[in-house]
Amino acid sequence: MVENSKLKEEKIFDILKTLILNANIFKNLKCIGIMGSIGRKEKSILISNLNDVDFFVIADEADQNKKIELEKKLNDFLGTTYTDILFVTLNKIKNIYK
Repeated sequence: MVENSKLKEEKIFDILKTLILNANIFKNLKCIGIMGSIGRKEKSILISNLNDVDFFVIADEADQNKKIELEKKLNDFLGTTYTDILFVTLNKIKNIYK
């Protein structure tokens, strides 16, 4: 049963990754990650009353209007109230950790 749940989670994460990649919002996308309770594995992406999912994306640029549309599309797919994508550039990360 646990293995079956793991496979379902992996399939959902693959679909989410594909949705983000195919949205063509991020220029020179370097990384897609998941944060918050899902990223910390405190909650499963499979629970029925999931309130929010938090992603981060590292890329050179982002179309903010399309990002908002994508967040709504991800809400619909996941059945969540909130889906946030934190967008940061590699330069910003480098500046933070100097």
